[in-house]
Parts: sequence; structure tokens; C-alpha cells
Amino acid sequence: MKYVVRLLGIEINNIKNVIHGEIEMPQNKKGSILGIYGANGSGKTVVVDCMVLLKYLLSGRQIPSNFYYYINEASDTSTVKYRFELKIEEKCYLVEYV
Repeated sequence: MKYVVRLLGIEINNIKNVIHGEIEMPQNKKGSILGIYGANGSGKTVVVDCMVLLKYLLSGRQIPSNFYYYINEASDTSTVKYRFELKIEEKCYLVEYV
């Protein structure tokens, strides 16, 4: 059985200094991300932290306790929504992980 999982985008809410941010991954190009750029304080490190969080979630390992401190201090909660495209044989599914 042939399957492919591709990350389509990330929505970040109340993580560190990012109140709301969305990243869309290019869908028509194969390959990997070359880099993330932006001004100081724009949320580049938050994106990397959210990818590390995804690694813990998908591997089934316990999330380190220091991730608690990533919640924006002005908020009680935070969310990260990952959107994937899952292709199994000839079928394609859109999947969200919140």
C-alpha cells in the first residue's frame, strides 16, 4: 500500500509572542523548506518550536514540561492546528490535528 503524508499548513494561536499566525506550505512544488525569514520578533522561532511539538505528538513521546511556558502570558490557553494531506493509493484526505 502506497501512502504519502504532506504538511499543508500550521495555525498558531497564543504561543509566545504570536497571538495569531498562519503558514501555508506550497502545494505545487516537491522538496523541502529552504528557510524561514522575517523581522526580529515576527515568530520564526515559534514556528520551529511548533514543529518540535509536532514531532513529540506524532512520535507518542511525552511533551516536555517546559512547553507550558510557551503559552502567551496574556492568555489562559493556546492552540496549534496542523493541516495535512493524506494520500492512500488513489484517495486523498484532508486531516487536521489540533
